[in-house]
Amino acid sequence: MMRDDDIVAVSPSATYRVLKNAGRLDRRVVTPSKKGTGLSRYIVHWELRETMKESDIELVIAEGIEKHPGVKP
Repeated sequence: MMRDDDIVAVSPSATYRVLKNAGRLDRRVVTPSKKGTGLSRYIVHWELRETMKESDIELVIAEGIEKHPGVKP
């Protein structure tokens, strides 16, 4: 990718502006169903890593588990 080769860099504000102008920042409200099969997954921790290899994902998951001790996935 160009970013990995230090050819281009984009600021967060420029990224937001481009996504907003392209209509990619739509906010949707999701409501659980009345049958009890509604939302069953929540984001409890996230981060961007330089590479998203297996070892990086394991670290992100471990940090999420540390933030919520005693909770089972």
